[in-house]
Amino acid sequence: MPSSHTAYAFVMAAFLGATYPRLRALVYALAVVVGLARVLTHGHYPTDVIAGAAIGLAVGRAAISRAWGTRLFPAPAEPG
Repeated sequence: MPSSHTAYAFVMAAFLGATYPRLRALVYALAVVVGLARVLTHGHYPTDVIAGAAIGLAVGRAAISRAWGTRLFPAPAEPG
């Protein structure tokens, strides 16, 4: 508990949906398929999948809105 596969799928869906808005419906649909597959294969209970999706969306949206991974300072100029 929670489903890490689903959490990772929703983090990736949030990122790809923000980067490529035209693909948003597709990537979220694929993330839902991952969650459904976890339940149908008896890997997790539905509540585990819902918790994983909520965590994945929260982390993905926080990373996007706060621009995690971008430079705080400009790169130093190359000598020459």
